[in-house]
Amino acid sequence: MSIIGIEGIEVKAPVGVYSWEKEEGRIFLVDVTLETDIDFSNIEDELDQTIDYEKVCNIVKANMVKKFNLIETVLEEIYKGIIKEYPKLIKVRLKVRKLNPIRNEKVNSAFVETLFIK
Repeated sequence: MSIIGIEGIEVKAPVGVYSWEKEEGRIFLVDVTLETDIDFSNIEDELDQTIDYEKVCNIVKANMVKKFNLIETVLEEIYKGIIKEYPKLIKVRLKVRKLNPIRNEKVNSAFVETLFIK
């Protein structure tokens, strides 16, 4: 079993229930942790034998920029995109943090973290 992680994918996105969140956008940080089987006995130092970080980042960003109300909905869409690209994944853990989530309040972030098990 191997774990591959990408932390702190930064995206400005219109995710939120309030009109000002959709209009202004908020800054989000996304962490992705992928559990997979890598056959190290047959690895040939080729990217197609593992997870391409850039592809994962692009899946995250493509889903974050959609106008969703809830972080939970975004998590589900990101998961669907990742599992479509990498169907052999065993587990996908996603954490989405919204920075400065409450207008005119001093709150660093709010987050939702989910573990998807295939």
